[in-house]
Amino acid sequence: MFTDGQLLLLLLWIIYLWECLVWHDRYAIVFRSWWGTRWHLAGIDFGPGGAGKAGWEVVRHGMEWVNPLWWGGQTVVGHLLPIAISPERIVAGNLQTIYATGRPRQSYRALGIEELTDVAVREKELWLNGARFCRFPSAIMAGKVLALLQKLRNCLPEQREGYIRLFWRGRFDRKVFWQVRKPCFAAARRLQWGCMALFLLMYVVAPVLSLKLGTNWVILLGGPLVFLSAFAIEWCAFRARRRLGIGTFADAVGEWIKGALCPPVAIRAADRLTCDMSPIFDPLTLAEELLPEDGPHFSPIADFFARVSADLRHPLSMDEEWDDDDRAAMKWQCKLVLEEAVRAFPEQREALSEHVPSRFERSMRVYCPRCGSQYASAIETCPDCPGVHLKSWPTKGNGTGKTKLPGKHRQRCQRRRK
Repeated sequence: MFTDGQLLLLLLWIIYLWECLVWHDRYAIVFRSWWGTRWHLAGIDFGPGGAGKAGWEVVRHGMEWVNPLWWGGQTVVGHLLPIAISPERIVAGNLQTIYATGRPRQSYRALGIEELTDVAVREKELWLNGARFCRFPSAIMAGKVLALLQKLRNCLPEQREGYIRLFWRGRFDRKVFWQVRKPCFAAARRLQWGCMALFLLMYVVAPVLSLKLGTNWVILLGGPLVFLSAFAIEWCAFRARRRLGIGTFADAVGEWIKGALCPPVAIRAADRLTCDMSPIFDPLTLAEELLPEDGPHFSPIADFFARVSADLRHPLSMDEEWDDDDRAAMKWQCKLVLEEAVRAFPEQREALSEHVPSRFERSMRVYCPRCGSQYASAIETCPDCPGVHLKSWPTKGNGTGKTKLPGKHRQRCQRRRK
């Protein structure tokens, strides 16, 4: 039914398309530029939609596509911190969530800072007192948290908050992010030319020559050239990783071996390089530096900051397994993150403040401070945001003032009557 050459080409296409997927969990968000010009948030719907869309809404997580036919596109992945650290406790959980499906599965582990006797990192895992505590998306992020915990364990109790604030200021440091981004994107652009040449060699030149010379001759003559090209591309990517400090040495060697032994993987070397460049920075930092300031009808940056602020101020309900001390530690971190975000991004102060949406109709009685939904019936909690209590409009101004959520023309307004 199929010749050996056709089966081989089909297998190479399957491997290549698999590498065009960016896998991520609920603690990560993907910033993607299809053509290398305008950035947007992958998996987030900014369109006007219908009654079910409010400003922006994350509709999926797990995987995202990168442009399979153009290597000028770029992809960057930002990660939330999977733990909460307060001056008294460290908790293997975070109240923040990006996705509409809720938070990722949490382990319900917690320890007091005074209880820490041994702190270590094994690859991407944080080990406390000889037991596995949690796993980070990268070894660099785990190392940053390790350094913070060592300072908290050895310093005076009144000094702990200062060290934690310095840690978050590092995650919001736009100057350091720019110092990493500029050379990383320059290295990625140089890699893209080699990736494009390798793609044309494997998926255009080789199939055409196989029709005239035969599959065996093409494999015999073109195979060594393909593997040498893949080896050269991955060697350049390896040097860029080590020069820019992206990942650990073991991670860089693993990526090099994977791409050198499988040429379809080497074609996406530039994407793999940029995806791993920012594990220590908060998604707010990436949004401020990558997203456009204005759009056809709204500001993507302002929308993103406003929704993150609403999630920090009004988080979803916590699981019953957390005790009061753990809940207090996670709420303390949310408050601290919001304060440091306002300090780091003064131009987004308005977006990060508390917003009162304009009333869609006079019959609307309450609204959700987290998602902006409005309801005509006086219910207590939002059906779409578990545990978030609804608010009524202030009497003064009747809720029709100028204070609105960003993207007000697309505000989510559901009429639910009993």
